[in-house]
Amino acid sequence: MVLDCGIFKIFRLRKRAETQATSAQDTQAKHVTTPKAETKVKVNRRQALISKSLSIAGFILSRRGGEETSIEETSIDEDDGEEELQVVRDKEIKDCERKMEAKRNELTAINDRKRQLDSERRDLQNQACILLREFKARDKDMGASIEAYSKACHLQFSAILFKKLPLELRRLVYDAILADLPTKLINLEKGKEHPLIKTLPQNLLQHPCVLPSYVGLSVSREFVERIYESCTFRTKSLSIASWFLRTDIFNLDVIPKLHIRHLLVNVYSEDQSRDFFTALPVLMPKQASYLQKFMNIKKSQGFKLTFLLLSANSKQNTRNLLLALGSWVYRFRKLGMEVRVCKWVDGWGEESTAIGRDFTAAFKEDVTASRTRIETFVNWSEIAVDRRPKDVLWQNTPLT
Repeated sequence: MVLDCGIFKIFRLRKRAETQATSAQDTQAKHVTTPKAETKVKVNRRQALISKSLSIAGFILSRRGGEETSIEETSIDEDDGEEELQVVRDKEIKDCERKMEAKRNELTAINDRKRQLDSERRDLQNQACILLREFKARDKDMGASIEAYSKACHLQFSAILFKKLPLELRRLVYDAILADLPTKLINLEKGKEHPLIKTLPQNLLQHPCVLPSYVGLSVSREFVERIYESCTFRTKSLSIASWFLRTDIFNLDVIPKLHIRHLLVNVYSEDQSRDFFTALPVLMPKQASYLQKFMNIKKSQGFKLTFLLLSANSKQNTRNLLLALGSWVYRFRKLGMEVRVCKWVDGWGEESTAIGRDFTAAFKEDVTASRTRIETFVNWSEIAVDRRPKDVLWQNTPLT
């Protein structure tokens, strides 16, 4: 609008200047007969002044029109940018709403599927419970049938075994069965509620060969006797050892002291309340009574009795324990027993088949000579093997 007005003004001024120039030429033509130099100069000056004024006016108007035009264009651009931004925002909002609606529909579908799966799971659980009850009932019936059939087969086979094979061959069969045991060293521990709970491994107490209902009374007795003859039994105190020797654990009228061949007894030096040895070179009366019961063991010929010294970390404790055991070692030997005296090696653990330091060679001669050898053994126990005297027969040997 402003630009149009400026152009119109310029056009009108130019038109006026042209009209004045034409009038001046007509006047000059009329007065040709009387030309004057001064009048002509004035007309030319006036035309030049008008042209200059028109140029200045046109320049000023063009500047004003350009500024106003740029301002108007800027305002137009700003209005157009806001409109475009609003359009973009509206489009983004619509897209977000559309995506949210899609997510809602998807979540609804997932919840419906979850409820369907939960319903199917409950139905399957109910069916599984029904099948499990049926399976247990059938398994119970089948187990009873299998047990009866197995007992009958075992009884028939064991009867043939006991009748056809001599005792030597039957013992070989028992040894092959006992070879499946994890260890031949059985730790004895009296249970808190019942003496049989922790005395022997559960897999041994529940073995079919020790049950008369499977193999018969004669075979089960022979198998239990072979257990006592082939395994090493380790006791933590002399009282438990004494209890074990006179207790019929399997209820088969088999007394361990009549058949046991290897007994390992832990010997302590500090604790007197648990019926262990004291640190004195003599035995207390109650402790000596436990050793006295070992002399009642039947079949003493070939019986192995191992004393494992524990808590004898100092030379003094070791010497006292060896001196206290000296007289009993010789008494057991007179009965035909094989007696060993070993010291537990640190780091192997009490429950393992540890390698013991064998002090048995210190008791070769009589009691008087053994005292000197015990002193020699104790003094040289911590010395390297290559520096020990040749008469010190020191060696590390397995306990079983």
